[in-house]
Amino acid sequence: MADVRPLLLPSRPKIQKLIDTLGWKSCLGNSTEIREFAARVLAEIASDIHLVQFPGAIQCISSLLEDEIITKTCSNGQQEQQRIKRYEEHDSDDNDDMDDAMDGSSGGNELILQALTILERLASHQHNCREIFSTPGLVPKIVAPLYTDTLIQDISDSEAWADIVNRCFKVVNRLIHAPGETGQSLAMKLARRQELQVQAVLILAELALDMSINLPTETKENFIKKQLEIFLADEAPPPTMLKLKANAGATLALLSANSKDNSAIIMKEHDDVVARLTEMLEAKNNILHRTKAAEIIGNLCAQCVLDKQHVTETLLPLVLTEILSTKTKPTQDENFLPRKDEENQKTFAHGGIKRLCRQPSEDNAPKALLEAFLSLTLVIYDKVISADDFHVVLQKNTRKHIFVVTIKDIVIDNCQETAESLRIVKLCSHIAVSMIRRSRYAEEFRNQEFMKALSEAKAALSKLESRMLFAGADLGKNTARPLLSALEKEAQALVS
Repeated sequence: MADVRPLLLPSRPKIQKLIDTLGWKSCLGNSTEIREFAARVLAEIASDIHLVQFPGAIQCISSLLEDEIITKTCSNGQQEQQRIKRYEEHDSDDNDDMDDAMDGSSGGNELILQALTILERLASHQHNCREIFSTPGLVPKIVAPLYTDTLIQDISDSEAWADIVNRCFKVVNRLIHAPGETGQSLAMKLARRQELQVQAVLILAELALDMSINLPTETKENFIKKQLEIFLADEAPPPTMLKLKANAGATLALLSANSKDNSAIIMKEHDDVVARLTEMLEAKNNILHRTKAAEIIGNLCAQCVLDKQHVTETLLPLVLTEILSTKTKPTQDENFLPRKDEENQKTFAHGGIKRLCRQPSEDNAPKALLEAFLSLTLVIYDKVISADDFHVVLQKNTRKHIFVVTIKDIVIDNCQETAESLRIVKLCSHIAVSMIRRSRYAEEFRNQEFMKALSEAKAALSKLESRMLFAGADLGKNTARPLLSALEKEAQALVS
């Protein structure tokens, strides 16, 4: 677009007419195009406009954010308009309808994008910021897209929506940096909104997890430090902060998985970080927080050098006690359709950030905790302490045949066709193989008929395992490999 500033800026009437055009709607088919053109022109000169000089300007600009998809009929002189929910009110069930409506015309998106561009440039002046803040409902419209629970997934799936969210962030950035109390007030309000805190965590976590993005070390360290501060806070969080704490734990678990650098950052932030995480494993704590604490410790065991005395005297006894007290028999409400579970498995496997967004449900939480404890036991046994040390700890807390019986019962109780059950059975198999290979436990596993239970589990879960392999749900933590048949064969060879 040619530079229109010399033509328009000297003429206040021309600018006023341009502004008035933004709020103009008619049954004529070209009204949207006219408003789009006017908005693009106004965006070019917005940084030089003082809103107080143009009555009704901010209302006209705000009208562009209403995102009305208008059905126009001019027959018999009648006009029909159907108002579609605004972006800040739209429900996820309506996404498909909105997408279909918007596909037919770029008007809705273009008007919103231009409105946000205008507001961003207007906000370069303090007096304009005051006008924006004082306009009822305008700031909530601007920040509404940032509150959605599915923000990360939505901007990944829709380039158009990503453009809108990006512009919203730019406007908010300008507004919170406005001089005086107005900007400070907005910054404080936004800082208190848990939804925005959660979204900020998700965005930073995605940046930290993306290997193609060279995130500065200092930025990553500060981010991890903040997540540790939230997750390790001693005081019980208020109900509104439970989700934020759970997300902090999930973020730390993802960042420390298969990353020595991130694990090292966690270890150096607090000298007693493993001890504090161990305290979170106690039954008195929130089950989701316990699960994430176990996952983080497991990652640290695999990536760092831990205090073996703490592991043998405190950590492992606590974990073994929890496993020995496990009750995994499912209730009638926990029967999941295999197909639905496979879909969840595939979603989790194809992106760490989606695992972060989707925490275990209340029904799945006990199994998720059991999985985390079994995984932690395995990594401690394989990576941290000797087989003799493990045997000593086991003997102090129970008899070895009781532990073997518990592992066998867990296998029997998890013969349902769910991804969670499959992972639990495989962890039990890995533990059995490691214990038989490194110690003299073959007789206990043979006497307790562990192989019979494992064979029955393999028969019950083999079809699910095959479908998961076909669906490609064998990446990352939720892997479908090694196959149960391979684990059974290895265990059988060791027991025989």
